[in-house]
Amino acid sequence: GRHFPLAVLDEASQATEPASLVPVMAKVESLVLVGDPQQLAPTVRSPDAAALGLDTPLFTRLQAMGLTPLLLDTQY
Repeated sequence: GRHFPLAVLDEASQATEPASLVPVMAKVESLVLVGDPQQLAPTVRSPDAAALGLDTPLFTRLQAMGLTPLLLDTQY
């Protein structure tokens, strides 16, 4: 019965899609995915799961659907 206004998923490009959907199922109003799609992909050991597309992170899938990520180009 908990409700959260915001959830931040760090290293989202390394998280499997089912793991990324956990905050969505927790009744979150806004979800921020933070990650670098040029870094390591999620580790999926099951060939069956990989064949079903579970080795594609939600971060990458949303980009493929046309969602443009914001690029952070300044590091402090």
